[in-house]
Amino acid sequence: MSLEFTTVVGCDARYCEQFAMVWPTWRRYKPEILASPLLVVCDAAAGGESWWRRRLDWLDHPDWRVVLWEWPGRQADRLDGWSQRERMLSAFVYAPCEHVQTRYWLKLDTDTVATAPGAWFDREWFAGSPALVSSPWPYTKPGVWIDRLEEWGDRHPQLGAFASLGLRSSPGAETFRHARIASWLCFVRRDFGRLAASYAPERLPVPSQDTYHWYVASRRGEAIVRRRMKEYGWMPIRNDRRRRQLVQEAMRAG
Repeated sequence: MSLEFTTVVGCDARYCEQFAMVWPTWRRYKPEILASPLLVVCDAAAGGESWWRRRLDWLDHPDWRVVLWEWPGRQADRLDGWSQRERMLSAFVYAPCEHVQTRYWLKLDTDTVATAPGAWFDREWFAGSPALVSSPWPYTKPGVWIDRLEEWGDRHPQLGAFASLGLRSSPGAETFRHARIASWLCFVRRDFGRLAASYAPERLPVPSQDTYHWYVASRRGEAIVRRRMKEYGWMPIRNDRRRRQLVQEAMRAG
């Protein structure tokens, strides 16, 4: 069940603590992550490489490196109003383009616990070179992001050559229900990721990596493989207390 990929994790001060919490479960139950390169994309606003290496001194991966994420600092004179969330989610669009050399890279969120051993991906999923392999998700929130993406895509000099998805949210609707993906665990084909990043070189049209990648892949007619990753020994948990409890249970098991 070999697959060449690079794991990509994003870290700022908050998510570094989450990463430290879940890492022992990844290490124990998902040996393919130890056998593959690991890229830790770190918030440069928090500190330099040596500062981050001290914060990550518990990370016993044999092939990992720090990539400092500076966007949008180098364009601060032209771009303002970026939230910390937008800055770090944008890192998953732009940073892998420069640093990943494998055919696929794996976005893995730091609130995700590995709960059991066993196969957690299948080479057959990648037989048709899909752009994305991820869990299905039934809606976009806020729904207006769909309208924004469709308008942006229609105006885009390259993406506009592909037909619109024909999606439109209801006025005032909080969510728009449709088939898309969630990216707490998501494989991205490297050449697709680079192309998607080139479509929005300054700022994403919506502040969401998975919404953006899903839209570009869908409009281009790229293959997307959807599998319920929770069925393969993974569990994303936002609540810190519940996550810590699940980590403890996972490490006691067996």
